[in-house]
Amino acid sequence: MPDAQPSSSPDRLPPLSGELLRALREQTGLSQNQARKAAGVGQSSLSRTEAGESRPTPRLVRAVLQVYAQHGVGSLTPERIDELVEQAQALEAERVDARVVLQSGSAHRFQWRIHEAERAARLVRSYHPSVIIGPLQTRSYAGAVFTPDEQLDEQDAAQSVDARMERAQLLADPGRSWQMVQNEQALRWPVGGYGQQAEQLESIVRIAAQPNVSFRVLALDTVAPRPAPVSGFHLYDDTQALVGTESGSTLIQDPDYIAMYAQLHVELSELALPENESLELLRHLVHDYRERS
Repeated sequence: MPDAQPSSSPDRLPPLSGELLRALREQTGLSQNQARKAAGVGQSSLSRTEAGESRPTPRLVRAVLQVYAQHGVGSLTPERIDELVEQAQALEAERVDARVVLQSGSAHRFQWRIHEAERAARLVRSYHPSVIIGPLQTRSYAGAVFTPDEQLDEQDAAQSVDARMERAQLLADPGRSWQMVQNEQALRWPVGGYGQQAEQLESIVRIAAQPNVSFRVLALDTVAPRPAPVSGFHLYDDTQALVGTESGSTLIQDPDYIAMYAQLHVELSELALPENESLELLRHLVHDYRERS
């Protein structure tokens, strides 16, 4: 069994593992908390990785190794860091191939798959950077999202809107909690016109008044340690995650990925405006859009 303690020689550095990452951190004298703050990663992500409870992700590996290199770990040359990141990417590819369920079939059928995941969950956590979060969408807004085109015929588009409206009914169930973080960009993009966007935001204000719904806005002028995610995601308890991709959406059951997105949702929530300030921003935008419509 290879010694987890890294050698001073780059050529003798063991393969990537949580044990190796812990040994490298200990060489710097940094605590887990100090290391994760310097690297801009979640503490639970780092602790779970070092303990071998989750596989090291490429982003985490590069972030922490760059910090350790700056703190005098001579074995971590740029080339060695790249090599270990490539090992993390290889591990990630193996995990994705084994655990990810890709979107298949027509758009409305996939909407019903999402509906089933939401219906089975007691806690739904969501984030979206550029589009109003799905269950919050009004019928007119959803109609704009599912505009018929070369890939989406009129029947599929109409059925997709109907399925999304069924999803919205789950918001009224007091036994299900919703924690939503919405980027301000989506609120300021008047889809279908100012009047239609005002109606959409008014609907969110009404929904967010429910005790089982938390709606918070990630303001555009928020000072953050790194850019917000470019794709939206939803977490259904700790069993599934729905993540946007270039070609559609992906349902993930991999516990490591779910833990990563759960930590990301915590970080985004901490950066977002409080609920009362978020609703005040919505009301301000509604007033502005009403005057311009």
